[in-house]
Amino acid sequence: MDNPVPALERAFEQQRLLLPEDSEALDRMLEHLQQTRPTMMEIMDCICEFYDLLGGEVRVGTRASEVVFARQMLCYLAYKYTRHSLPVIANRLGYRDHSTVHHAIRKIEKQAVTTPLVRDDIDVLRLRIAEKVLQRAKGRA
Repeated sequence: MDNPVPALERAFEQQRLLLPEDSEALDRMLEHLQQTRPTMMEIMDCICEFYDLLGGEVRVGTRASEVVFARQMLCYLAYKYTRHSLPVIANRLGYRDHSTVHHAIRKIEKQAVTTPLVRDDIDVLRLRIAEKVLQRAKGRA
């Protein structure tokens, strides 16, 4: 359950050593990756639209099963697609500590393996998140 972003950045830093000092290619690439990474709000918007919830419902407080599942999916996707740590994700969702976020991520990963519907939800949500990021990127261009 490693986050691929730090490994990717380490690889970029290693490649930077091979380039001349005046080369800005890796800087531009890192900047591009940061601009195209989804935000927590974009992920939360996609979750709320997909599961027909209000933004406030996804935050901690409601224990209805459909809201809990949507919140767990939010934790999973936020961890996979943002650079936020587990404590930061926990804080943004109103959890007391990161262990609940860690549990949510593990639970969604297990369900993705055993439940085709969860896999389909993840695939659709990934596409919707990508669409939001592309719309934001087009707005900057």
